[in-house]
Amino acid sequence: MKMRNGEFDIADFVNDIHHRLKREKYKGDEINFVYIDEVQDLAMSQIALFKHICSNVEEGFVFSGDTAQTIARGIDFRFQDIRHLFYKMFVMESRSKKYDERKEKRQISDIFHLTQNFRSHDGILKLLQSIVELIYHFFPLYIDVLKPEMSMIYGEAPILLYSGDDENLFNKILGSIAGKMGGFGADQVILVRDGASRKEIFDSIGKQALVLTVMECKGLEFQDVLLYKFFGSSPLKNEWRVLYDFMKEQDLLDSTLPERFPSFDNSKHSMLCSELKQLYVAVSRTKQRLWIYENVEELSNPIFDYWKKKCLVQLKELDDSFAQVMQVESTSEEWKSRGIKLHHERNYKMARLCFQRAGDTFWERRSEAAELKAKADHMRASSPGEANAFLREATLIFEAIDQSVSAARCFHDLGDFERAGKLYLYKCGEPELEKAGECFYLAANYELAADAYARGNFFFQCLTSCMQGNIFDKGLKYIKYWRQHAREEYDLARQAIETHEIELKFLESCAFHYYEGKDERSRMRFLRDEMLSTRKALNYRISSGSSKYLWEEKLKKPSNNTKYEKQISMDSLVYFWNSWKDKVVYLIEYLESIDVNDYRSHGEFFLNYLGVWRHFHDVLNPLYLSLISDADWVRITDKRSFQINEELVSIDVHQLVSDAQSYWSSEMLCLGIKVLEKLEVLYNFVINNSDSVFHQSRSLISMYEVAIYLLESKFLKLTHYHAEILHRFVTLSTENFVSYIFPLDWRRSSREDMISVRRTHSCKNLLNQVIIEYISSSNRLPSGQIGCIAMIILGSGKLDNELYKKLVKHLDCNSPWMKFIEDLCGNRSELPEGFNSERPRNATALEYDTIGEQREADFSEGSILKNTIQELREVSLLRSFRDALFETYCENWSLSCYMSPDCFLYLADRLLIWISCFQGYTITTRSCFVEWLMYQDEYTKVNSCIVDNVRISFEDILQFLTDVVREFLFNEKDMSKWIKRCTKSWKMYYSLLMQRLVSVLCLLYLNFGMGFDILLDLLRRNYVTSRLPREFCYALRGIATLRHSLSRHVDVLARAFKKIGNPLVVASFGIDCSRFFCSDAIFIDMKAIRMADILRNLFSEHGTVRSSPVQIDSTENIQHWNRSNHPMDFDPLWEIFKCLKSGKKEGDQWTLFSNALTIKLDLEKIVCHLTAAWSALDKEAHKLSGEMLRMLDGLMQLYAALDGSEQELHSKRATVAELSRRLQWSRQKFFWPEKIEPIFAQLFLEHHSKLARKAIATVVKSGHDSTDAGNGDTRAEENSISTTLNSKLPQAG
Repeated sequence: MKMRNGEFDIADFVNDIHHRLKREKYKGDEINFVYIDEVQDLAMSQIALFKHICSNVEEGFVFSGDTAQTIARGIDFRFQDIRHLFYKMFVMESRSKKYDERKEKRQISDIFHLTQNFRSHDGILKLLQSIVELIYHFFPLYIDVLKPEMSMIYGEAPILLYSGDDENLFNKILGSIAGKMGGFGADQVILVRDGASRKEIFDSIGKQALVLTVMECKGLEFQDVLLYKFFGSSPLKNEWRVLYDFMKEQDLLDSTLPERFPSFDNSKHSMLCSELKQLYVAVSRTKQRLWIYENVEELSNPIFDYWKKKCLVQLKELDDSFAQVMQVESTSEEWKSRGIKLHHERNYKMARLCFQRAGDTFWERRSEAAELKAKADHMRASSPGEANAFLREATLIFEAIDQSVSAARCFHDLGDFERAGKLYLYKCGEPELEKAGECFYLAANYELAADAYARGNFFFQCLTSCMQGNIFDKGLKYIKYWRQHAREEYDLARQAIETHEIELKFLESCAFHYYEGKDERSRMRFLRDEMLSTRKALNYRISSGSSKYLWEEKLKKPSNNTKYEKQISMDSLVYFWNSWKDKVVYLIEYLESIDVNDYRSHGEFFLNYLGVWRHFHDVLNPLYLSLISDADWVRITDKRSFQINEELVSIDVHQLVSDAQSYWSSEMLCLGIKVLEKLEVLYNFVINNSDSVFHQSRSLISMYEVAIYLLESKFLKLTHYHAEILHRFVTLSTENFVSYIFPLDWRRSSREDMISVRRTHSCKNLLNQVIIEYISSSNRLPSGQIGCIAMIILGSGKLDNELYKKLVKHLDCNSPWMKFIEDLCGNRSELPEGFNSERPRNATALEYDTIGEQREADFSEGSILKNTIQELREVSLLRSFRDALFETYCENWSLSCYMSPDCFLYLADRLLIWISCFQGYTITTRSCFVEWLMYQDEYTKVNSCIVDNVRISFEDILQFLTDVVREFLFNEKDMSKWIKRCTKSWKMYYSLLMQRLVSVLCLLYLNFGMGFDILLDLLRRNYVTSRLPREFCYALRGIATLRHSLSRHVDVLARAFKKIGNPLVVASFGIDCSRFFCSDAIFIDMKAIRMADILRNLFSEHGTVRSSPVQIDSTENIQHWNRSNHPMDFDPLWEIFKCLKSGKKEGDQWTLFSNALTIKLDLEKIVCHLTAAWSALDKEAHKLSGEMLRMLDGLMQLYAALDGSEQELHSKRATVAELSRRLQWSRQKFFWPEKIEPIFAQLFLEHHSKLARKAIATVVKSGHDSTDAGNGDTRAEENSISTTLNSKLPQAG
């Protein structure tokens, strides 16, 4: 309801603060010592907030309070709970933040019991202790066990009053005395339970006494208290009789007391705890006298009898003489003092009474207005019109009594910001200038807002207002004024990050504003300040040590300087360089556009930037005089153009413009080289202090971008020396970058952060630069560089035409690599030689016979022909790829220019996944899948041509890959030599290479059933297994214990790959892959999802990326079921059954075929968990066991019914609907959810992992025992599952 109404309470507010403080650090004042009184009124979450403002956990916190007074709603705890909270959330978190490695436990202070009471006398304390004893007895967990409080003051026992009736009571107590106004004094109060009781009494006695509720009196104290009908209005009613149970245990019962009474029941009498604590608060408000009045004896007798037996109270009948004793007169000052206390407690009604008794009109009117505002605040959401009426009335009163601040707040709440601002500005003066500016800002009167902020030296807010109102001239004047007249305060303010940020942002906004308005003269007025600020920020980062730099863990979009001002990072360094460089470029271009005859227009520019003054000695021929004779630009100027007169140097205007351009070009080159040097230092720092490939690769990208810009800039005339320096940085980037993008350890480049880098244009540009460096180094490229180029193309996308043309010139025209790269990157529209649109040359019917049933259902004849042509091209490309690899494989490994092992293996990986996609699906690893995706177009859906009998069609290529892997795995001697030629760390290299080889072998087996014997053989060779990760090798050995069953081996190998952080991926291009379903693999439907979406979801926790469903209820339920992290949440599945049962909802376009695979996967999940629950049943639960088996039978029948083509499923809609109806009926009639869900709860608490594995084994025990190697009949496996379960099911009837 709160969410629907847009409302929130204090708990929501506190939770929001906690969430904010988790995301960003507390930025307020640091407090050294915190003392919290009345801590019992705070929730644990509220107390936990104090850890953020005070880090002095050793001695900086003191908590005090009385848990017997915990009457605030939703709060109930003891000091032991606070102690535990303090240790866990204050001490331990502080320890973790400071990286304290000491093992001993931290000690926190003991709880100190304050037993000396200075408010009440011993008679009151004894009564309070009797209440505490009741709480101890009935609710020992809701109060701290403390020693009884003591007082050095003696006082009379509290009095139980008896009177004829209520009216007689108040007439006697509050009647007139000797003709004077009677009533209670300012230090006396009548306490009642709630607001209704207070109104009832207040209406009858008028202004003769203060009347407060128990909740309102917390924190207050009075000399005398009359507790009025507390028990008679109690919601416990007769349940107070449970106190006799305690009296019986204490041997306090006698024959005069009731013999029959209820026994204590915690659930029935839970409200008693709150009642006793409220009673404790009410009694503890008095310092001297306490009178208790009740008019319903049967409700108050239990507690009264208890007190009488303990001799804690005295009985008095109210008569006139005692009534006079009760009354106390108070002076006007005493009434005013009490009224001010109540006003600050926000009890305005009672405060008004006090001020009326004191005769203080000002305070009475002030309380009246405050009460009206409080009413308005309370009803603002429910009744805004009435709330505004109260606010207007309050405003009139505040203005009448000259309370301008309060009146301005009311105008602010009414939305009259202009009037509120004027009150703050003209009536309240300097203390409220910030609020005045805020109100004017909200009223969109930005000029007055800026003036108010400027008067108070609120620099940040002033410039914000100027920027918002586009009053840039005024903002520039303020900056100039502050620098002249408030220099110290302004410099101090600019040290604050937000003030410096807004100054830079203001200058940027000025530039944009004047640029849009084509006001070049205005723009030039402040461009100097903007450039100086940016240069200052850049110099600061260049001079800062590397250890101060912040390294972001994710790639973020470029932001404005508001973000980068807060950090010293490589991103901010590059940002400020680009910002400064762009301004210099603008300046140079501006100089080129200057009309040198228009002297007057640009005089201010020369003065601001070059220290040059225009002197009109002759109107037609003004002189330009340098005021700084040794300025930098003067030193580089041809001295023949100077005319020197003492300290003044005059110069020709044409020469002036030319020299200014040269100067800024020189500045850009000089500072650019400094930035490059800093980036190199940062790169070396990361290498030595971090193994983050992300940070290292980004350092090289930044270095390359800065260097290549300077090399290609048309504004720089580079000397040979400077060109060599810049080329060195480009070379440093290109020589090291490839190893970060394509490392041997696939986990380093396939992380989410590295994928984000690889998808940037900057990364692709640097990789293209690597190719340029290769083809520039020699006329004919060796195999090592060719392999690297092929790897770059396959891992980043096609080359542009210009680079492609340059590349092919350096390839042997007859080599297989030439043909492969032409096929890969060339934009040829014709078919490969020897092919036609019907069938490739020498192709058998087995190789290219059909497109497949699913393609026929999805495409027209024209699209089939088009796809056939595309298919033939891809086949040609695969064969040229294989020929190129085979040629390289046959070369001499020992040649220095030979391809490296990791490069060769990368290309073999790509060849394998390319072939497997022709199946209509592929089983691969996440790293290989990511590499394959990097070549695809980011904004298109990824499709694949489907070929029947892929293993037979590409048997020669697959056999080549199998032979290569076998040779690399078992030829240890040659492999060691090959590796040692490439790297010094050959042992680590060898281990990583072994992992990749074993991975390729596993994928060959999973996709094509090849290499299984090799896999078993290598697991028996110690020199191979010793180089594999232990957990990977252990999990891999699981396939040796299973029969030759591909479906079961998928599960084993998926678990093994998950152990090394490279999970298995099953990607479908429209083929049903449900037979491979397992919890450790990632399933991706490629048919209806873009590559960008796949990459975004590939690293999600859910493990399944499916096509986007049609937006109707049933499909949304399927989505919700799959996203659920709790396997026991079957409600969405029942909704699916309901939808299936109904057949088709009105207006829905949802088809059974489009969601069949999704539902089948969910059915497998529920069958596994239901089988686990069935296995956990006691043997005696025969009836429930039979019901569960019938449910399992129905689920398996539904699973089988959902198999088939679209036409078959359409004909089985009635069967599916009937099965779903039976499942719904079975759920409602027999067992769900009352009987089964508790079993699931127990399973997940005690035996989740074990039983889940057992369940899966039970379901698939005989269903996957087929010796099929990957191309077997899926339906046979499913029927096998059904047979396994049906063998356990009772016969029908």
